[in-house]
Amino acid sequence: MEHAYLRGKKKETREKDHNQLILGESSYYLINSSKTWLEAQQHCRRAQGDLASVSDLQDLKELAGLLKDNSRVAFLGLRREWGWSVSDGDDYREGEPVYWNWADNEPSQQDCVSVGLSGKWFATNCSTTLNFFCYNGKLMLFAASTTGISPRFILIEGSLNWSDAQAYCRRRYTNLAWVRHKHENKELWDISNNLTVWIGLTRMSWRWSDGSQPTFLPWKMIPHPHEEHGDCGALDVHDKIHGIIHLNCAGKAPFFCSRGKRPHQFSHVKTLKSIFTTFEG
Repeated sequence: MEHAYLRGKKKETREKDHNQLILGESSYYLINSSKTWLEAQQHCRRAQGDLASVSDLQDLKELAGLLKDNSRVAFLGLRREWGWSVSDGDDYREGEPVYWNWADNEPSQQDCVSVGLSGKWFATNCSTTLNFFCYNGKLMLFAASTTGISPRFILIEGSLNWSDAQAYCRRRYTNLAWVRHKHENKELWDISNNLTVWIGLTRMSWRWSDGSQPTFLPWKMIPHPHEEHGDCGALDVHDKIHGIIHLNCAGKAPFFCSRGKRPHQFSHVKTLKSIFTTFEG
């Protein structure tokens, strides 16, 4: 396995040490072995570090310098996660397994989730107007405005976009419906009246692998020919304009690690649910 290291100011001399290319002193190093994003994260953390984050233009230049003589694209520690719209009244219990029911070739690049005629989940444009399911955390029904019969899932037959549906559910019930396991998905589907409906799953904001929010995201304006609508970020140096592109998290690429950083832990698991739990866990 080949590693390229960069530590602070580059030294003129280079030395090979156990198949590692050392370039002076820096907190970043490049692993040229291709892995999925999750595998790359695990690799960096086993080395008491984490996938690399970028905080300013100097960071970007240093990382681009490592890529020039190696691969042209490498994973960073950047990713978007899928999460449920949750409120204080929700009764998700910490430690419950994460459940997903994506249709084939999903999720796509869209940011909100609907349940289709098959009971499968589809990433859908959030501005689309659909019927929707609310979740009733207090087990109260408002029969005049609903057609559902479950005390938890209330079918609203009135087309709204995802944000307006979320606001409606929060105002009258608890939230948009969220689904913890296949039995709840079947329950929801059984009372859907064969309608395509919104549920409360949506893409969350970008975060670094250590849990921090990005303050500097230099997206590449000229798309890479093989760029995908993925939920992980990678540095691309195919031309003179360097920048971050989207990559499929399940695809494989070289990656950057940073030394000396330990991952932050999220304070509560109910606000973010990682898609990798199903596909790569």
